[in-house]
Order: sequence, then C-alpha cells, then structure tokens
Amino acid sequence: MKQVLYKLNSLRLLTLFTVLLMGSTVFADDDKGSNAATLPFNFNGGYSEIAKKTGLTQSGINTTDYGTTYTKLKFDGTGDYLILYYTGTANILSYDIRGNSYNGGTFKVLTSADGETYSTLKEYSNDNGNNIPNAVLSESLTLPSNTSYIKWIYSKKSTGNIGLGNIKVTQPVVKLNSAGYATFAHVNPIDFSSATDYTAWAVTNITGETVTFEKITGVVPGNTGVLLMGDANGEANITFAASGTAPETNLLTGITAATAVDADTYYGLKGNEFVKVNAGTVPAGKALLPAGQVSGVKAFKFVFEDTDDIQTADGLQLTVDGQEIYDLAGHKIAQRPSSVGTLSKGFYILRSTQSGASHMKNVRKVLVK
Repeated sequence: MKQVLYKLNSLRLLTLFTVLLMGSTVFADDDKGSNAATLPFNFNGGYSEIAKKTGLTQSGINTTDYGTTYTKLKFDGTGDYLILYYTGTANILSYDIRGNSYNGGTFKVLTSADGETYSTLKEYSNDNGNNIPNAVLSESLTLPSNTSYIKWIYSKKSTGNIGLGNIKVTQPVVKLNSAGYATFAHVNPIDFSSATDYTAWAVTNITGETVTFEKITGVVPGNTGVLLMGDANGEANITFAASGTAPETNLLTGITAATAVDADTYYGLKGNEFVKVNAGTVPAGKALLPAGQVSGVKAFKFVFEDTDDIQTADGLQLTVDGQEIYDLAGHKIAQRPSSVGTLSKGFYILRSTQSGASHMKNVRKVLVK
C-alpha cells in the first residue's frame, strides 16, 4: 500500500514538474515573439499598436501613452520591456528616447541572436555618465551582424519615467557622388540580384590608364569591395544575405574597418575615376584599388564590361539622347551626336546621364555595324 502511494505521489510530482516546465517554455516563446518582423522595420506607435505590429512583444509598458510625436511608449517601472524580433541582417538601429523627471535609474538596449542570451548595446545610467535627458534624444547605433532580437528594458527605476518611439531597423543606404558612383564594402554578404536603383561592379583588369569592371548580379561574401553606379547624387539601398560567392576576379580591396594607409599605396574613387590616396585614415565601408597592381599612373578611366547587354545598331543609326559615349579604351567621345547620330563602326559604351528608375540599367555595350 505504501509502495502504491509512493508511486502515485511520484506521478503527481512528475505531472506538476511537467506543467511548470511547459509553462516556462511557453513564457519564453511569448517573450521572444511568435512572428518575426521583416526589414526594413519602422514603428512609432503607442501601447495599443504593439500587439498589431508583427515582431513586437512587451511587458509592463503603461497602457496610457505619452502625448508626444516620437516617444509615445511609457516605461514607468523596473522590468518594463519591449522586444523586437526580426529576420534578415540589419545594420542600423535608430530610435528616439527621452526622460520624464528621470534620474538615477538604469535603462538598457540589448541585442541577441537567439532570444535567450543578450548583450548590452547601449546603457543609460548615472553610473556611466550616459543619462537620459528630459528632452528627445535621437540615437543611431550599429547592430552586431548576428542580431535577431532587440530588447529595451527599464532595468532599474529610481526616479521618473522614460518615453521611447520612432524605432527603425534598417540596412545601409549608400550615397552616390555627383558622377553617380560610390565604392562600398561590408562585413556581411551582400545581395545585388534584386537591386533596381543601381548596379554593382568588380574590377577585373587594369591596362594602362583603364580600369575594366564586370557587373555583379548575385550575392558576394562579406568584405568584398565593389563599385556602385546609379543616379548622380542618388542612393543605393543595400540588401544583406546569409552567404555569397566571390567574383572570379576582383582587384578591389574592401575596407570594413577604419584603416590607416600610407600615401600612394592605394587608388580611391574621386568623381568618375580612381586617383591616388593621400596618407590618412580610410573610413569603413569603402573599397580601394591597391597601387601595387600598377605603377606610374595618376588616375584611371572606367570601362564597363556587361556581356549580357550587348546591342547592335545597323546602318550607323543610334539613339543616344541623354547618354555619355565611350570607346572601349575608356575615352569619352567629346562631340556627342544628337537624337539620331552617326558613329563609326565598332564597339561603344553608352552610359545614361538621366535620372529615374527607368535609367538605372544605365550602362550598355553597343556594336555599330
């Protein structure tokens, strides 16, 4: 009889333990968020909108919002938190934060790859001299590449509350120069397959004063240096990927951390050509051409090789409005023909000088017969 009761009590304990364990697991799943947000992510809502926004979960945030434009969410107690769960690889986290009679507490921004183990990205505290002002503070932080979860938590309240809002998680946007070019590199792989507002190129050859580029249409690994081409003073929206394949040939060196260089050891982009770089520090996110590849050249002209985009013009008639024309040596033809112009027989490189999405496929090779 005692033996039967022992087995029964053991069963009850096992059942109770299982229920508690299952409850803990469910809580952890809820804590992470059941659905992931996609990038880019934007949120500037109040408490009632959190449950409607995919990827967001919260605990303890006051149901009464602040009546402000950018910091509606009210953190008013120790342990109040907001978690964002997203898929994809992001680069920049931005948000607005402000105190309301806040003093002496600790507020943290944490990141995690798995929703279990978090690391501190930013801490606001009197102890570290980085307190939250009683006015809107706009922050922009670089995210670790493996981040999938971001957590804002009022970890210790002393006096006052905190407002949060205008949350954005994005990937890089590269500014193109007045000639429509920029160099770029990042530690994350980059997907160029769906780019519509620019094209990406690798350096495949250097001959004399001419640099030859080949279009990149797929995904490249992290740290790959590329040349981006689009509209003058335009933007290139970068999309990260999980992995990539390196171009067969690429002479560009990607700079993914601020790097000190000596004079004349690299060529860098200036306008629509590569020129020798002076001694100094090159910021992260650029690509350089090592001077060891060549010697005695002050600057290079560009030639773009796109074997999938060769067009034929019969009878020496070619529509070239709004386009720059180069020969295969990279020399610009000074006298541009009018709407229907005449060119000698041979290959030419045409580059659109007009802006707009319809002109983003703006380099083509033309054979005049």
